[in-house]
Amino acid sequence: VLTATSLDISGDIDVDGTTNLDAVNIDGAVTVGANDQGYDVTLHGDTAARNVVWDSSADSLIFSDNAKAIFGAGSDLKIFHDGSDSWISDDAGTGNLYVRSNDFIILNAPNNETLFRATQDGSVILYHNNAIKLATTATGAAITGAVKPTTYQETYVASSAASTVTLDLATA
Repeated sequence: VLTATSLDISGDIDVDGTTNLDAVNIDGAVTVGANDQGYDVTLHGDTAARNVVWDSSADSLIFSDNAKAIFGAGSDLKIFHDGSDSWISDDAGTGNLYVRSNDFIILNAPNNETLFRATQDGSVILYHNNAIKLATTATGAAITGAVKPTTYQETYVASSAASTVTLDLATA
């Protein structure tokens, strides 16, 4: 048993087996594994089962349920899964949430239906069951299918069945 208050080593240390360290202060680069021969690294959360794992075989950083990726000095943006739902959350509300893309598409989970599409200098399209229903155009909007308003505010005058009526919606 070696007991010391400090140990300074210049050079490499090769330890086989498990090394238990209470605290580590690393003043240089850290490498885990070698290129194409990586190892998994688990970062344990303060709450049980809220871990983040670098899975070398999947080449992925995996967050368990309720383990959050947090961005910003004030923890402004959070991305996480709570066990039921997935969240992109700007809880602090300190600004806007911008998504930058020339073509922004939202797909369903199985990736076989388009729900929404916005194209730079082009249309914004809403879909129902993978079919275009509302699309903006250079001159307005195109609607596919019936338009069924839940309320209608126009004033109308009844006419007899024998007369001909011309409707001018511009003048009411």
